[in-house]
Amino acid sequence: MNTTLTSLNLSWNKFDDQSIAGLGTMLREKKMLTTLGLRRCGLGPEGLCEVCNAVRMNTTMTYIDLSENRFDDKSITCLGTMLRENNVTELELWSCGLNSKSLCELSLSTTFAFLDLSLNRFDDQNITCLGTMLRENKVLTSLELRNCGLGEKGLCEVSSALEMSTTMIYLDLSGNMFNNQSIACLVQLLRNSQTLKTLGLNRCGLDDGAINSLTKDLEPSKLKILDLRDNPFTTREELKHRYHPYHTKKRWYLEE
Repeated sequence: MNTTLTSLNLSWNKFDDQSIAGLGTMLREKKMLTTLGLRRCGLGPEGLCEVCNAVRMNTTMTYIDLSENRFDDKSITCLGTMLRENNVTELELWSCGLNSKSLCELSLSTTFAFLDLSLNRFDDQNITCLGTMLRENKVLTSLELRNCGLGEKGLCEVSSALEMSTTMIYLDLSGNMFNNQSIACLVQLLRNSQTLKTLGLNRCGLDDGAINSLTKDLEPSKLKILDLRDNPFTTREELKHRYHPYHTKKRWYLEE
């Protein structure tokens, strides 16, 4: 068996109890593995715990994709334990059925540079755990929270937590619905962030008032790319003229 394998992608394969045991054995033997893809493999709580336990002591693993597998409280605890014992810096967990309690477990790990939690439904309960993780993480550069059902409290928590980040470059909040208060929190983030370059706000229910609040503070912002597609505002032509890439060196995505 090749024990020097560094990258393994088994995504979209279905594992039963017997094959998941074999996968666990294989992962324990591959000491040089750095990237692991297991997206949409039909893994349930027991299978996910087997995977997490198998790679706990792997000191070379930096990237894991477990998206579209179903976590429960037990398996998210297994994941949290694994993340605290190795060096994973990139983690994809979109559409995993994670809840607000999951955030509290993940908040104990602060080594992520890239984190995708999109398509998990987070309510405002325990959303402070996400804020805690973002404040304590000193290396996070990219965060994706698309379609997470974040409300005013959640969006303000994220914005507030990232204001003083010295590493955040890319933030995608598309598919979450903003109101006046959460827009104000986002504006505060744009005023204070010294590093944010790309912001995704696709399908966020932004009307003319929200767009006006955002764009009036964009000139001093270091933001270079802004995605405003599929929002109900009516001032697209004006914004196209005001923020033409030739003049501003910025790129706005504005089309419906």
